[in-house]
Amino acid sequence: MTLLAEIADKMPSTGGILAVAATAAAVCAGLALLPRAAARAVLVASLLVGGRLACGAFDDAFVSGDLRDAVWRELGWPWVLADIISPLLPAACVGCVLFVRPRRTEGRGFPIDGPPAAR
Repeated sequence: MTLLAEIADKMPSTGGILAVAATAAAVCAGLALLPRAAARAVLVASLLVGGRLACGAFDDAFVSGDLRDAVWRELGWPWVLADIISPLLPAACVGCVLFVRPRRTEGRGFPIDGPPAAR
């Protein structure tokens, strides 16, 4: 049984993980400003990719034997938390943009005050 020696120099730092996630979240949030159908497609894509990466990080931190022990011993819980949560940050930002962005309802229905000539 070979133990991994010094995995900390082979893994990204917590700050690096968060920086990449924040950059991806900003790009995805910008794409979410497109029409709603495109924004929903970005949401689905970011959920699929982020979910897959989060599952892989969960596997590294809790399931796989030697790597699990080395990760917890050398990197600790802040790294594990950042590694699991950060892939889902782009999907969260897209969801927030979709929730906060007003629906475009101009030109539908009847105006409340009547036609413009009656004012």
